[in-house]
Amino acid sequence: MKTRFVPGGAMVLRRVVRTRLTALVLKGRTAMAKRIVIVVVRALTILVGAVFIIAALSKAIFPPRYLTVFGQLERTHPWLAGSIIGVEVALGAWLLIGWRRGAASLLVLLLLAIFSGAIIHDMYQHYPQPCGCFGAAWQQAHEPTVIERGLTISLVRNALLAMGAAVVLLTVPDHSHGGAEPPASSVQPHDPSAIGEDGPTCK
Repeated sequence: MKTRFVPGGAMVLRRVVRTRLTALVLKGRTAMAKRIVIVVVRALTILVGAVFIIAALSKAIFPPRYLTVFGQLERTHPWLAGSIIGVEVALGAWLLIGWRRGAASLLVLLLLAIFSGAIIHDMYQHYPQPCGCFGAAWQQAHEPTVIERGLTISLVRNALLAMGAAVVLLTVPDHSHGGAEPPASSVQPHDPSAIGEDGPTCK
């Protein structure tokens, strides 16, 4: 008995294979993109957290030797200066742990906005002072041109940190379980008996 060759069958098979291969390629690209986003977000989280911890420890271990914005705050309101150092350490550790990154990033953005506002206010004074954001470890010469350049660099640094924190905030999964996947018990299986075997019925 001879098998009859159907010309359209090979074309249909080719289309099916091409569709399956395209789906696999797109799925692989999507998985790769997700992995890249996860790595980038995690790197930004570690970077912002490390900068906050380094800034806090530098101010605590190497207090500014010259007249600075933070130095003035430390002399007039020592409790507030100490609180800022403690908040920086706490936020940095919070980001490094990675628990509820969205809330931590939001607080980082708020703190950076306050820091930047203080720097901008200092820049418009008759005699601006260095910010002292990293203590005496990175203290530059006390000259007007050097001070203005340092304050501008501080603003740019804060803007870059804010961009990193914003990326982390915007990429946090929208789940009520702190960014984790929803539990399997919350997913309701599809019940075909609810609509009948022949589809929904209208009365």
